[in-house]
Amino acid sequence: MRRKKEEREKGDESIIGSGDFVTGILKKGVESFEMQSEETSSLDLEIDTVTKHMGVTVEDLKPVEWRRYRLSEAVERREKTQDTAVDVRKQEAWGIAGSAAQLLRKEFGAKKIVVFGSLAHEKGFGLWSDIDLGALGIPPEKFYSAVAAVIGLSSFFKIDLVDVAECSTALQKVIEEEGIEV
Repeated sequence: MRRKKEEREKGDESIIGSGDFVTGILKKGVESFEMQSEETSSLDLEIDTVTKHMGVTVEDLKPVEWRRYRLSEAVERREKTQDTAVDVRKQEAWGIAGSAAQLLRKEFGAKKIVVFGSLAHEKGFGLWSDIDLGALGIPPEKFYSAVAAVIGLSSFFKIDLVDVAECSTALQKVIEEEGIEV
């Protein structure tokens, strides 16, 4: 049985989540596209930039020179846009990590929450990075409920929560050396 148009929802909840989730993803994609479109200059502006930079006219440029210059400019613009997107995403991740720490202390009795992994490193975080949290003091019978609560804080980040007292010695060492308490 088909749904009426007004009853349809974007997405199939059993596969990719609720309509709200899909709508949020689509909105972020449109915003990203619009941001890139605003940064893309017209051909006339690029021609002016190239000719002023090289001290020549368009007629003086060879096709190879023109392609090389446009490619390097495009790479620089893309890197700048990507760096900005990573910075924004990293700030969002730190906000979620702070919210998770508050939730884990208040609702689950955590004594200490530590961020580790790529978020804890100055240069390691990227567009697809997750949020790694280590917790101490959560009673074992509440730990899986705590994991569920933390995972539910964001649909845009994968969040991993480990019990520092129960994880491997190697991971404990990494958390101790590189972790940042929140």
